[in-house]
Amino acid sequence: MRLPNLSFLARVGQVRAIQSRYETPENRNPDHMAVRLLPGGKRLECAVRGRWFLNRLRAEPFYAYLLARTRYYDQVFLDAVDRGVDHILNLGCGGDTRAYRFESRLKAHGVGVVELDQPEAIASKQALARVRLGGGAHVTYLPLDLNAPVCPELNAWMDAHAGERWLVMLEGVSPYVEKTRFEAFLRDLARRLGPEGVLAYDFKRPEVVQDFGRSEQTAEPFRLPADRAQVADVHARLGYRTQHFETSAALCSRLAGPLLADGCPVFDEDSLIQLSPSS
Repeated sequence: MRLPNLSFLARVGQVRAIQSRYETPENRNPDHMAVRLLPGGKRLECAVRGRWFLNRLRAEPFYAYLLARTRYYDQVFLDAVDRGVDHILNLGCGGDTRAYRFESRLKAHGVGVVELDQPEAIASKQALARVRLGGGAHVTYLPLDLNAPVCPELNAWMDAHAGERWLVMLEGVSPYVEKTRFEAFLRDLARRLGPEGVLAYDFKRPEVVQDFGRSEQTAEPFRLPADRAQVADVHARLGYRTQHFETSAALCSRLAGPLLADGCPVFDEDSLIQLSPSS
């Protein structure tokens, strides 16, 4: 039996569920709730793939990167809670479960979470979360389309919470957004974040996977080079200071080393960055 490419084989939530349940302890994905957002048939697929086809999944470079990226954004999320932010805005949240996995810590620190995604996706997420993840009184759900000329619900929320401390995070989102739209969003956000605000996101390099993220709305997806100095310069012009920069290859070595030692190939298409406003 020949399995299709990982991008078709399983979505991010499925791979996280497989990693959390069927990987060896040192390679286990911390997102133990990912499986709860999957329908029964997808859970069965995860069980089959996790038990009998794990090595084939491991042969895909994205597999180790997803483990490393999940661990990375978990730490970004928890660092913000410990730092005393008032809100965490999770744009393009998809099947992310951090607001629920870390609910007790968020409530103990009085931190609210705003989850945003495409209108149909966020409505579905809200309904599923209420039934399958429990709690959630600290979570606000808003529709968002970063490819649209304006994002009225997000703008209204930011206007209402001006002067408060935010972490804004976008995991795996920027490659699907039109370059000019994403740059306009970054420029506007830099003016709104405040001196203690942080933006964390990842992006693809222009020379890899040319058609990744392209659609009718996204003729030229957002891309940046892997060079730290160039990336810092781009963000300086948009109103930011660079706090952290790391390539996906370096991240995999740092946070998914055992998988690489077992022969999983290195994912070398993305970079991850954390920023704060320059003024």
